[in-house]
This record gives sequence, structure tokens and C-alpha cells, in this order.
Amino acid sequence: LGYLEFEEPFKRFRANGIITKDGTKISKSKGNIVNPDSYITRFGVDVFRVYLMFMGPYQAGGDFNDQGIGGGVRFLDRGWSLGTQHAQNASPQAPQGEGRRVIHRLIKRVTEDLATLKYNTAIAALMGYLNSLETRSTHTREELRTLLLLLAPMAPYITEELWQQLKYPGQSHSIHATSWPIFDAEAIGTETMILPIQINGRVRGRIEVAHDTPEAEIKSQALQVP
Repeated sequence: LGYLEFEEPFKRFRANGIITKDGTKISKSKGNIVNPDSYITRFGVDVFRVYLMFMGPYQAGGDFNDQGIGGGVRFLDRGWSLGTQHAQNASPQAPQGEGRRVIHRLIKRVTEDLATLKYNTAIAALMGYLNSLETRSTHTREELRTLLLLLAPMAPYITEELWQQLKYPGQSHSIHATSWPIFDAEAIGTETMILPIQINGRVRGRIEVAHDTPEAEIKSQALQVP
């Protein structure tokens, strides 16, 4: 009808990959159909969603093996435990330093992965972040909030339940009506490193500097160390 400047009603086409079972394409004629109902009844729909997305790249597909579902169960169970245990005593203070950098690096990674349908690597990044949170006894509201918001597209039900438990001041009724977090490029670039100060071959101190600190400034800071 001439309403579009291109031939097809979409500018980019992305086909989903084929999911196989025991190396064979799933089909009714082969009798190897996987009915998700039993898995959803046993583990919940979020676990099944996370497993399918973690199986492999969306456009590549993967081989279905229900032994792999256990990884999704453990991941969401750990996320639930962390959220319920720290929802009420999480610090309202915003993360600083390395904690802030890690959050914004995570937001950037997950945002870009979702845009390119790399759901498996987005989930892997969230798993890694959860691992780091579990090693600490204290957490901030922003850390828990960011984890839930980034996980919400993959596990919409469990994140909604935890979101209601967190009860952030002024938050939207639903996590799915809340704005997606935006990463701060400047925060990502403030990576620091520890430099040892040596005198006659022996370490006499250490200083922490930004990765792009000029040599003259590093020398000046080193001279200030007792």
C-alpha cells in the first residue's frame, strides 16, 4: 500500500534455534514431545523459563535434558533466600566504590544481552552477581533492587513476590511497571587498581588509584605514603 519504505513489515528477522532431545529434533511424528506441564507443576514456571533461556543462545537452540533444570532450581532458590533474609534489614545507603561499579557493569551487560537475545549470558551474569552477594553479610536496597529488576524478564513471578516484600518507598505496585535501570558509563569507568610501592626491591606500601591515573600523579601519591 506504500505506507512503508521497505518491502517487509519488519527490518530485522531473528529465528529461534531448534530445541532437540537426545540429539533429535522434537516432533510429534517421532513421539519425543516434551510436555512442560509436569515440570511447571513440580518446579514452577519461572524455573522452566530460566532453564529454556539458559540452555543456549536463542538463535542457536539446544538439547533438552531435564537433569539441567536443577541448576535453575538452585539459582532461584538462592535468590529467594537472599531476598527474604535481607529484605527488611538492607541498608538504604547507595553502594560506593567497587560496589557501585559492579552494579552498573551488570546493568550494562544484561541490558545489551537482552537486546541481542543472549538470554543465556544475561542469566549467567546474574548468577555471578548473586554469588558475589552471597559472600557478604550485609547488602543495600539498591543491590537487591537491581538484581530483581534485571531478573524480572526471565523470572517474572518470583521477582514480583520478592519485590512486594522489599516494599521500597515510592515504588510502583508491580516490578513490571517499574522503569528499567540505566547504567552510568562514568561509574563503569572508575575502575581502580592496587599498586605496590617498592624501595630497593622491597614492598614498603600500597596505594589505590584509578586505572587511568597519570604517572606523575601516581608518583606524587606514592611519595605521600609514610
